[in-house]
Amino acid sequence: MKEEKIFQLLKGELEERDIKPDDILIYEPGKEYYGYIASATVKPEHRNHFRSLLRNILAYWCEQYPNIRFKKLYAYASSSEGWDLVSHLFFAPRYDIGENAFELDPYRRNPSKVITEFQHCIQNKDNSKLKR
Repeated sequence: MKEEKIFQLLKGELEERDIKPDDILIYEPGKEYYGYIASATVKPEHRNHFRSLLRNILAYWCEQYPNIRFKKLYAYASSSEGWDLVSHLFFAPRYDIGENAFELDPYRRNPSKVITEFQHCIQNKDNSKLKR
């Protein structure tokens, strides 16, 4: 979605159920995108599977790079579990948008192993382009 639409969601000016098909952007080569994490609920006994799911999503985005890039991810943490998850991935609070709004720039230094794996993948692709 466009970043402005995501901000409307995070500010509570728009509900998720009000998102229209035209609000969802189609991935096109050469463009950058902002992502909105609508919800993530994981039972404690399945937390390891969630980490694997997240790794696979980021591996997909690395495969698409540099043709299609996501610029930032935004999330809304409405529960203590949500807060724990965004904190674990080192999302930054965006209090200027809303009390429960968070942002992740996947290209900035991040101590999360999942995010650093993604960053190394991107760096490897960039380095291989330089060697050609």
